[in-house]
Amino acid sequence: MPRRVPLALGTARLRLRFPQEADWRALHAYFGDAQSVRYTTRRVLNEGETWRLLAGAAGHWAWRGYGPYVLERRSDVAAIGICGPWYPNDWPEPEIKWALLPSARGQGHVQEAALAVRAMLHAHLGWVPISLIDHENTASIKVARALGAQIERTIDFRDSRAHVFRHAAPAAWAVRPATAADASAIATLYLRSRRAHVVFAPLAHGDDEVRQHVRDDVLVRSRVWVALDGDGVVAFLALDRRDGADWIRHLYVAPARVSAGAGHALIGVALREAARPLRLHTFAANTGARRFYERYGFAAIAFGDGQGNEEGCPDVLYELA
Repeated sequence: MPRRVPLALGTARLRLRFPQEADWRALHAYFGDAQSVRYTTRRVLNEGETWRLLAGAAGHWAWRGYGPYVLERRSDVAAIGICGPWYPNDWPEPEIKWALLPSARGQGHVQEAALAVRAMLHAHLGWVPISLIDHENTASIKVARALGAQIERTIDFRDSRAHVFRHAAPAAWAVRPATAADASAIATLYLRSRRAHVVFAPLAHGDDEVRQHVRDDVLVRSRVWVALDGDGVVAFLALDRRDGADWIRHLYVAPARVSAGAGHALIGVALREAARPLRLHTFAANTGARRFYERYGFAAIAFGDGQGNEEGCPDVLYELA
């Protein structure tokens, strides 16, 4: 089956990746623990059963084109649980599932991973998924509510009752193709965003040169979209085609609108409009941008020393295959 979502995602503290056979040993700390599996498998698994369960997760990827990720801490490359889309044939619809080793709980790892999975699923597949949780599983219910999910209904499920939690949909944004009349607003947004978030890489050109560049180059040579609210243009995306790939040439959000969903709306446009591979460069020190792109499945494939950009700052080449 063709793969429908990225094989790996990234967050500030975690890497979410395709399961590997060796992961069963770490994950057995969950599936071999009676309290952990009280509301999931409902009995402790032996080592062989944990191995087969993980093999089933890999098979889910093969048949559905998506599946649960293994959570791996960036700090020590330790597998600490699973989180991702899950849709066995007796589920009412696709869900976000999670399971965390006892030793890794209480640190916000599940919320961090589930937020990334939710954003990825909406951007790549347009889903607003559920989580199916036993009505007595207070720990998972607490996680779902912390994520902003709401009980939609309660159903009979596997000799028990289960709540269907509906995850929150992303904020709706007005997005349209840019026109020549947007040149000034886009240039102003670009300048403000660079000065607010990329202070380590001073602009190589003056404001007037930037405005001319946006008007006579970006809006002429690139495919450009803008996100708007009552204050006008608050984010813009520019896509190019070169070297056999589509490129995100620019994706900038007004400083006052960061984390409000405008960037998410525009990355969704990029995923729909661009061919694969989709590539981009960002500065190595721009950790906010790097985490943003990794959340949607972009992987770092090359690192530069800064000789290839005007600012002379080390950069990273990202690709979404």
